[in-house]
Parts: sequence; structure tokens; C-alpha cells
Amino acid sequence: MAPGDAAEVVETSTETTLAETEALLNESNGYVPRIYGRTNTDSRVEIRATEETWIQVEAPNNEILLTRVLLPGDIYRVPNRNDVTLDIGNAGGLEVKVDGNVIGPLGEAGVVVRNVSLSADQLLSR
Repeated sequence: MAPGDAAEVVETSTETTLAETEALLNESNGYVPRIYGRTNTDSRVEIRATEETWIQVEAPNNEILLTRVLLPGDIYRVPNRNDVTLDIGNAGGLEVKVDGNVIGPLGEAGVVVRNVSLSADQLLSR
């Protein structure tokens, strides 16, 4: 058979990979949001950027768990620890969820906020 005479059979998987799912989240501008802290499977706290925002997550003794600029749609799953703090370069650019529920803002747009406890109980008591 010559090319084009018969339909080509291609095997496809019915499983959608995580990368494919993420790509579907934001095809309009070509950016695929990232999920950081994937291994924190028992996480009760999730941070999602709604605007470009620098964050630094720190544990005692200056142990940096994450420092980066999150882009809109990026998520960080916080370790389920009571001794982790957050510094934010644009407090209004984050949405924070505890146990799947959005809590109030950590500050106004463009405002730098430092040393916010990321303990689930502390965030719920704000």
C-alpha cells in the first residue's frame, strides 16, 4: 500500500498524563502551571498564585524549602508542619487554601509580608 491508501493505526493510552492535564489548564497563553511540593501528599495547606508573586518558604535554622517566583496558576503544596513560615513579595497575588477551603487574603496587592506561619491551625485562626 502506498502512503495515504489506508488509515494508520496508532495505539493510544486512555490514561491522561499529569503533564497533559496541566497543559489543558492554560493553553491560551502557552504557559503550563507548575505544581511544587508534589511529594507533600499529606499537605493541608496549598498556595496558588493568582498573580506573579515571589515567595520563600522556610523552616527553622534558615532551611529554605522553596524560594521562587510563582506565575499565575502555579501551586505549592506546603509540608504538613507547624514550624514553616512564608515570606511574600506580592501578598495580594496568592490564594491560600486550608483543607480545600480558601482563607482570607494574607495582604494587599504589591505588599511585602514576612514571617507568616503556614501551620494549618494558625492560618485557620487568622
